[in-house]
Amino acid sequence: MTKNRREFYIQQRARKEEELAAIESQLEGTLSSVHEIKLNREAENILKKIEELDEKLRELDAGCNSSANVRELNIERTFSKIDFHRARKIASNLHYNLKNDGGAVLFFIQKSKKQMGHYCVDEVLNIIMGDQVIDGQIYGDYRRFSIDLGSAISEYNEVELLTRLASYFNLEPVADLSQLTEALRREICASLSVGCTLFFEIRSLDDLIERESFLRWFLKEFWQPLVSTLDALKSKYRSKVIVAVMADSQILSDCPMAYFCDEQDFDPGKFLELPVPDWTMQDIRDWLIRFGSVFDRTRSLTEQDIEQIARRIHRDSEGTPESVCLRLRERFL
Repeated sequence: MTKNRREFYIQQRARKEEELAAIESQLEGTLSSVHEIKLNREAENILKKIEELDEKLRELDAGCNSSANVRELNIERTFSKIDFHRARKIASNLHYNLKNDGGAVLFFIQKSKKQMGHYCVDEVLNIIMGDQVIDGQIYGDYRRFSIDLGSAISEYNEVELLTRLASYFNLEPVADLSQLTEALRREICASLSVGCTLFFEIRSLDDLIERESFLRWFLKEFWQPLVSTLDALKSKYRSKVIVAVMADSQILSDCPMAYFCDEQDFDPGKFLELPVPDWTMQDIRDWLIRFGSVFDRTRSLTEQDIEQIARRIHRDSEGTPESVCLRLRERFL
């Protein structure tokens, strides 16, 4: 229970840090006094929450030794290897296409929370980046921009997304959606350098008021014009622009071909959905065989033991990745 609580606090703290960074970026711009007061008040509330979370983490860590923390880090690093076979294949094909010439990719992921979509994204990025990944770190000009539309300060619309993105580029937000869209596209292109990679992670679409309308707008008004400009600059910079749009739940019952492509008929101007399936008993068994030696409790297990553990974990979790990870942590940490 302590491990689950600690993980929850860490995730909450990371979200608060993102919210605070977004506010700090907005405060650097020219604001009205009313808006500045509001943002400062929000920042103070977030700082208090971060301090509370830090205190809770200190209390939990007081009873933990460093070896336990190392074990937790080790197991987290291996979860992205459990499945995502199809996503890896998609990433391998994209790596081949993007490695030398650069280009753009727009990923779409649904049911990200229970299917552990963030592990899938990290694995896909590592494959696409290829030789730039050394000891788990991406080297070279790699920039990551994270937007959580489910955060407390979000207004759940197109302007909110663009305003949050604009803060990364020190752009002054404006009320006119078209002007802000064009200005942001221009700044993204102006920020390119030879061989660079820009990765935009847009999370928690679930609370958007008009989700399908938002996706249509994002594709037609923002992404496709940006791709056209990037294509014209490809030979000059050979850069990569990768976007992952993620929803915690399933927000689309079907993916219309007008807006989506697949790996066989890849179109950089459309969404490419990354599959995040349930994990099979065989997936869990293979993970135990490959990574069991990392943990003291599994080093002496026989093949029959591993088979039994994998079957039990799959049965109890019903193959849902979030539940599988929880049971693996409970068993091996």
